[in-house]
Amino acid sequence: MLKTLNDQGAVLIPITLPNAFEHLWDSVMGPVGRAELRPQLERYLRTLPAGQPKSLAELIHASDILRERESSNPINPALLKALREAQASDLTDSSTYNIILTQLIPTLRQELQALMASLNLRALVFSTMSCPASPRFDTPDPHYICRSDDSYKASYIAATVGFPEVTVPVAQISNNLPVGYSFLGMPHSEAQLLSLANAMQQALRLARGPLPGPSLR
Repeated sequence: MLKTLNDQGAVLIPITLPNAFEHLWDSVMGPVGRAELRPQLERYLRTLPAGQPKSLAELIHASDILRERESSNPINPALLKALREAQASDLTDSSTYNIILTQLIPTLRQELQALMASLNLRALVFSTMSCPASPRFDTPDPHYICRSDDSYKASYIAATVGFPEVTVPVAQISNNLPVGYSFLGMPHSEAQLLSLANAMQQALRLARGPLPGPSLR
């Protein structure tokens, strides 16, 4: 993929992001997710018909019952763990949550913008995930190998700072699992990112045949 970019005239500059970007789940994504999950989920649950769970506590209870019945479509224990953590969260009125939103996230945005401006970068390009998609939690696959501590780590950058990112499918590996690369740009650079993604897609199509289109988030 990087060779294809070079062949198309792109100038690739290896960079190392500040260390804070290696720990975004612990510092931002996890705490914010736990704080916001209950109020946002319960706002949705209240729109459901009668007989459906109306609170996070009711949803956890219903999920526990389904798990105990050994359903053919079991509840992921990691999901139940996340729901319980959200139930115990201090929610959005905690000082930690407010500091993340008013101080930490703006600082991370400024650091990323300053880095890209200092190197005159049009976009960051990186593997969307550091490992292929994993098997179902209840279906072991002895052949699956992932040496990353968190295969989603790169995707937390755009989600944290709120900058646009477009993912381009670039290949398929064993078992037809897709592999994607992402372009991440500055605010309001969606048109430029889509242009880069389209150029990448066209180059790959000429080299390897058709692949699915890009996905903007």
